[in-house]
Amino acid sequence: MLSVLLALFPFPAFDFNFPLEDMFPPPPPPPVEGVTWGCGTASWYGTGFHGNLTANGETYNQWSMTAAHKTLPFGTKVVVNYGEREVQVRINDRGPYVGDRVIDLSRAAMEALGGVSVGTPHVCLSVL
Repeated sequence: MLSVLLALFPFPAFDFNFPLEDMFPPPPPPPVEGVTWGCGTASWYGTGFHGNLTANGETYNQWSMTAAHKTLPFGTKVVVNYGEREVQVRINDRGPYVGDRVIDLSRAAMEALGGVSVGTPHVCLSVL
């Protein structure tokens, strides 16, 4: 049966001679200390995720000063500025995956910024 199918539908030879960079793009450059890494919309996540595992394997605690970012390495310390307030957080998760948000903060971090009532404030990030 297989020989009949192969006779009717010959498969072209596969060419595996292509650069690996096409399949696996290089990682983003490492963050530069003190440089503004980005500005944009922040969000926060709390009760529904409290106690779940984060992307780096830690148990998420909504009362710790942590955050999720799409590309910054785990363990990176980031200063988040919102108006006159700022907080320092440690990246331990990946995200956010909603719209054009730049960072997902823990509930504690967002409360320290005064942004819980705003919901999604505009912030700027600087790497420490």
